[in-house]
Amino acid sequence: MPVSISAIWRIYFSYDLAVNGVDFDVYVRLKHGDSSDGTSDTWTYIAFTTTESILSGPLDIHEFIDFLIEKGIISSDNYLTSIELGNEVVGGEGTAEIENYSLVVTQRK
Repeated sequence: MPVSISAIWRIYFSYDLAVNGVDFDVYVRLKHGDSSDGTSDTWTYIAFTTTESILSGPLDIHEFIDFLIEKGIISSDNYLTSIELGNEVVGGEGTAEIENYSLVVTQRK
């Protein structure tokens, strides 16, 4: 039986988003913390999930950023410090293949 990411992470907000013709479920958890009790720091956890395979790019990251700003989840004054690409494994099995990954950063006008 599939388990929803929102049930596992106790998500506070969820949204729908389409980018480049792919539908994403967006999950947001405010004040997410370290479950190992290694630190009392908290942060906003944001996951973009899809049940469709994305077999080729590009994937326009600015569409995700603009969406988060529009929803008030992040501010346009925030800085993007890293991008993580991969699986959020919550059960089951599968594979991920990434070939020819590249990232192009351009300044917004």
